[in-house]
Amino acid sequence: MTILLVLIPLSLLALAVAVAAFVWAVRNGQFEDLEGEGARILFDDEPGPRPVAPLASAEPPSGSAEAPSGSAEPPNASTELPSASAHAEREP
Repeated sequence: MTILLVLIPLSLLALAVAVAAFVWAVRNGQFEDLEGEGARILFDDEPGPRPVAPLASAEPPSGSAEAPSGSAEPPNASTELPSASAHAEREP
């Protein structure tokens, strides 16, 4: 029976939090247009201009920190996989 001394105040606290959350939702307009938001997903947005992807062969803009490909070591050479020539040297 002594557990009721803990459970009753705890349940009243949970009820107060739920009521406060409901009052906040009503005051901030969360229940204003229930049907409109459900139907909004069915309609397409107006098409806008599509972004143009840069070409893969384009050189990086001047002043970039990237080095041209093939001229520099990878940032972490220890994680690089062994090449095919290194594998061929180990086999008899």
